[in-house]
Amino acid sequence: MNNPRYLSILIFLGIQHYTQNLYAEGFDTSLLVGNSKNGDISRFYIDDKIPEGKQLVDVYVNQEWKGQFEINVTGEHAEISFEPVDVNKLGLNLSLSAKQKLAQQKTILLNELAKGVTSVLDINKLRLDINAPQISVKKSEVGYVDPSYWQQGISALILSYNLNYYNYKEKKGSKSNNENFFANIHSGINLGAWQFRDESNYSYYSHGNSQWKNNTRYVYKAFSQITSGLTIGDFYTPATLFTSISFRGASLATEMGMLPNSSQGFAPIIRGVAQTNALVSVYQNENLVFQENVPPGEFSFRDIQPTAGGGDLLVVVQEADGRRESFTVPFSAVPDMLKEGVYRYNVILGESRINNTDYRPKFAQGEFHYGLSNLVTLYAGGIASEDYYSALIGSGWNFRFGAISADITHASADLQTGKKTGQSFRLAYSKYMDATLTNLTLAAYRYSTRDYYSFVDSIYAHDNYKAWKDYQNDIAQQQNNNNAISDLDLSTFDALRGSRAKNTFTINLNQYLGGQRGVVFLSGTHRNYWNTDESNREYQLGYSNNYKDIAYNLSVSKLRNYDNKEETRYYFNISVPISFFDKRANINTSIYAADSRYQQSTISMSGTAGKDDLVNYTLTGSNQTGGNNLVGANVSYRHPYSTLSASYTEANNYRQGGLGARGTVVAVPNHIVFSGNTGNTYTLIEAPMANNMMVNGNKATLTNNQGIVLVPNSIPYRTNNYTLTNTEMPSNAELVGNTTQVAPYLGAVNYLTLTTDKRKTFIIKASLENNESLPFGTEVLNSKKESIGYVGQSSVLYLKSDELPSSLIIKLNKAEKMECVVEHLINTMDKNSNICR
Repeated sequence: MNNPRYLSILIFLGIQHYTQNLYAEGFDTSLLVGNSKNGDISRFYIDDKIPEGKQLVDVYVNQEWKGQFEINVTGEHAEISFEPVDVNKLGLNLSLSAKQKLAQQKTILLNELAKGVTSVLDINKLRLDINAPQISVKKSEVGYVDPSYWQQGISALILSYNLNYYNYKEKKGSKSNNENFFANIHSGINLGAWQFRDESNYSYYSHGNSQWKNNTRYVYKAFSQITSGLTIGDFYTPATLFTSISFRGASLATEMGMLPNSSQGFAPIIRGVAQTNALVSVYQNENLVFQENVPPGEFSFRDIQPTAGGGDLLVVVQEADGRRESFTVPFSAVPDMLKEGVYRYNVILGESRINNTDYRPKFAQGEFHYGLSNLVTLYAGGIASEDYYSALIGSGWNFRFGAISADITHASADLQTGKKTGQSFRLAYSKYMDATLTNLTLAAYRYSTRDYYSFVDSIYAHDNYKAWKDYQNDIAQQQNNNNAISDLDLSTFDALRGSRAKNTFTINLNQYLGGQRGVVFLSGTHRNYWNTDESNREYQLGYSNNYKDIAYNLSVSKLRNYDNKEETRYYFNISVPISFFDKRANINTSIYAADSRYQQSTISMSGTAGKDDLVNYTLTGSNQTGGNNLVGANVSYRHPYSTLSASYTEANNYRQGGLGARGTVVAVPNHIVFSGNTGNTYTLIEAPMANNMMVNGNKATLTNNQGIVLVPNSIPYRTNNYTLTNTEMPSNAELVGNTTQVAPYLGAVNYLTLTTDKRKTFIIKASLENNESLPFGTEVLNSKKESIGYVGQSSVLYLKSDELPSSLIIKLNKAEKMECVVEHLINTMDKNSNICR
């Protein structure tokens, strides 16, 4: 510890740590030891001069990123000004002088923008931080990004895939072998703001037909000015008010993702009056969800984001003198409710293309929803076709005892069997009951009269009539040939192909029992029909809880099995966490019975493996009724280019194996990039030659050899922040800046570039002619007088250069501006081989 070099190291590290906030004119280098006290280390403590002219920088207002702006830097004091086109993007309440200059299209100095504004420009990071008091900042919802910053991205080719191969082979009897292969392919092309998308499936069965089927194929363009999207092609109608069907045509509809988070669903506006400077707190289910200081007078909050599902809002106003007042704003939501002043719509023109039907009528459809007040949401819709029309009107109500929506649909269908006119009535209810901790997510009841036909019903009726007439012709021909065959009337034939619902009831309920007593849940559906005596019942009733880290649940459900018969199934599962090779895993034990008969018991272990937890596995052993035992394994691996999976099962009388893969490929000019994840909005990040860098700490998302990485699941219309960091694997370049951000349009492909230092690193020893060490911390230049490194401890040179320099210039003495030169540099740690003269 007596070595003076230790002191110099500590001083040098301290210099580097404090340079960002150090404003002293100099540093007393006499504190350093030996020749180092004469060295030139001024670059560590003298601020870089901000160059005049235009600078492209990231601008932050109160730590919130507002985008990249081209600012003007002028004068001796580096005054910063903005162009008028950028001023409104800062989200500030502008001063009178700023508004006047904005109207005259003049540049505006930063300190003139608003009262109390200050700024710090970090020229090394190309970052401008603007600090403004709250009164000078326009109120906007956290997370919302102004549409002027949304980015359409670049032209690209896109392919997402999900592949699955399954093989089943019997060991006994016929020893049949069945193979299945399924491929789900999403492909697309982006050309400017226009996007083409195709979603298709390919299925192969070794003992059946193989087919390629297209599900959707369309072009799409978003219009931020009207918060809407235009879609043209083959896709589906929305399922909000009417039954969703496949059709070919065009749709213009509200793009809800463009709206602030609080406007995407229903939430009440909170209004009140404060008598002094007051603190307003909003609670839901005893949880604080919002709080803000308000001045005396009326206040209103439009950006409250309570939890989905509901729960009344308790508003507490605490005055400056300590007085407290409170009131309750009822809040429950059903699917059709919107916030006050928010609307959404869709307009559709097209031709139906329901599978397995020959009747494809042209039609028009429209919907409109409007949040009238805290209490009421109004909505209406209609469908018109050549032989069918329907009209719907309804409203949603936000009461203290829950949210209710009610609507009525009137429909008229001209069928070959006559005109059918009827009505359908729907009632839905949702409520979170604080007193009983009951979350009734949704209970809905619909009744349809006998002659009510939905649009889908009318299409099936037309198609059924044509099929029945063809059937009757076949019957007549076979009877002429003296073949005995039973004849079906139209109503029976119609029931065989499709059933029209009479009563439909659905419920989804969660009942928290309080304390450590767990949760009871219920979900179910019951339907009966006009043209058949059959009814359809499906439900699930269950209980779940945990004891410390042990979780267990019990459920009973009624469903239809593979034979299309109703079956009551009982299920019990318990999960116990364990440590397996220093990694967390779970042991699961389950048993289920069907119609009170034992079916299967299973024990399994699941967890993660591998250095970076990129492998997920499940090992299973089961006993089935009839003595058929089995063991199996399922494993998946999240590779940066594709997620791979495999499964294997060995049973008494069969053997099963499977393989799978999913991922995304994006091709842009000069690059093809792969990812093991899938999504619908894509970001490519390039850090030239910086390979093996991970994105946001995810080791399954790494830069490739060219330093490019694909992130296929960016969030549209919101700021996505990405940080690249090193892994234990070496990289061919060093990051200069490692963070970037983007706010993309839905479906866009954005290309972001980070700056890297691609020079090679050289660590070399050198010395002075008298064999003394070079001054610690001094700068090293190449023959072109470019800075390429510094002198470290024990006369070690740390250099960054494309190639090993032929010679070096080392600054020895700041006061006398002395320097020495190393000629014919050798890459060695022998300091006697490189002499600085």
